[in-house]
Amino acid sequence: MLVCWNGGPPRTRLIGACYDPPVRYPDRSAPSTTAPTSSIGGVNVVTGAAPTTIAWTGHDVGWGIKTYQLQRSIDGGAWHAVVLPRSTSTSIALSLSAGHGFRFRVRAIDKAGHYGAWDYGATFKPWVLQESNAKVTFHSAWKRRVDATALGGQLAGSTTAGSWAKATVTARAVAWVAAKGPTEGKATVYVDGKAVATVDLRYASAMPHRVVLSRAWSSVGTHTVKIVVAGTTGRPDVTLDAILVLA
Repeated sequence: MLVCWNGGPPRTRLIGACYDPPVRYPDRSAPSTTAPTSSIGGVNVVTGAAPTTIAWTGHDVGWGIKTYQLQRSIDGGAWHAVVLPRSTSTSIALSLSAGHGFRFRVRAIDKAGHYGAWDYGATFKPWVLQESNAKVTFHSAWKRRVDATALGGQLAGSTTAGSWAKATVTARAVAWVAAKGPTEGKATVYVDGKAVATVDLRYASAMPHRVVLSRAWSSVGTHTVKIVVAGTTGRPDVTLDAILVLA
């Protein structure tokens, strides 16, 4: 039933409105979602863990989506609920322990009470490759140094223009972790041989182990990340604390 009403005092312009209840249009369809994807997200890295963003989309042709349910399985174990920031959030930032296999699934519930089917993401493992890892190679101008604020207590740095650090990994996502601060400089980052960004590590205050650049792909493949020091005047220092990998 379409409900309408009019209001207003006598001899004045009447105000009218109508309300069309959703029940006039029955919702007979279940909502749908896309499989959750994983990428390296956030900025701060904790020793032994990788900041990871899980994201998905949803669709409903009826009254709309009321809530999403996200669950995760670790190392092939049972599924457990992940609490979302809001009932209709379509992404969440998590800190995931390195070396464990994670898989996520998501489904939607619409405002008519219909449950969508679970959509499953791919299983992946986060890895934190310290600067001492054999997969990370350096031009001779780079030097490792002790730093109490760094992951694992040390990092690698260079002030020489053109010197580089490189990592070749098998991954679906990769990120460079570095220190930022008032005296840090710039570097050009190449991914698979192509320059993708010039990263400026300068910041008003010291900020250790930050994600300063990340890239993600739809599937696992072999990728090379190369960081080339720019030699910025007055602040040439560029550091590499770790390479994060989702494999």
